[in-house]
Amino acid sequence: MVPPSEVKLFEDLKKYMSNETLDSKVTKVKNLEELGIVNLPPFFKVHYNKDNLALSIGVVASLIDIKKVDLNNIATPKGRFSVLPVNNAFAIVDYAHTPDAIENLVEATVKAFPKSKVITLFGCGGDRDKTKRPLMAEAAEKSSHGVIVTSDNPRSEEPDEIIKDILVGLKKEPLLVEADREKAIKAGVKNLKEGDVLLIAGKGHEEYQEIKGEKHFFSDFSVVESIRE
Repeated sequence: MVPPSEVKLFEDLKKYMSNETLDSKVTKVKNLEELGIVNLPPFFKVHYNKDNLALSIGVVASLIDIKKVDLNNIATPKGRFSVLPVNNAFAIVDYAHTPDAIENLVEATVKAFPKSKVITLFGCGGDRDKTKRPLMAEAAEKSSHGVIVTSDNPRSEEPDEIIKDILVGLKKEPLLVEADREKAIKAGVKNLKEGDVLLIAGKGHEEYQEIKGEKHFFSDFSVVESIRE
């Protein structure tokens, strides 16, 4: 059962959302600094999450005391810029698996962590458009300080053959080429220096790898967690 206090909040929010002056009220919150929110958790440092937070606060600012909200306790979508602190650095797990998504993710991360070295780990799915593989490489390399090439869901294809297609799109030597995704992630995390960021792209919330028609349990999160323990 939903607590009465929350029911009232939902009712108040519904009325507020129907207010004709909502647009003008929301636009008053131009940035979080105006509300005294400066030290953001890593998830909210990337510009699109920061903008969404500002918009959300603009909607509910008159209903709740924003200063009493602990942003660290807000549950974020698993696998969508999920930040995992490890060894005084960060591993970020994200579902980005297209050239455009990878490029936007890397650019946003570099801007969000301007003092950090950003390494992007990615692969490409098997039995899919092969022409996108070098494009994925170009997108990942564009703003990254280095890339690690590995497997995604190879499906019926040989991982090494997929990787060959990826490497065509790179202008520089990758930091590592490792078909075993678990080994690649562990190597990437262990080589992070203080403040570095490892972007682990492609699978996000997924908990399997499809190989030769079979789905095997695999989680980017679990691999990172095994290193943190």
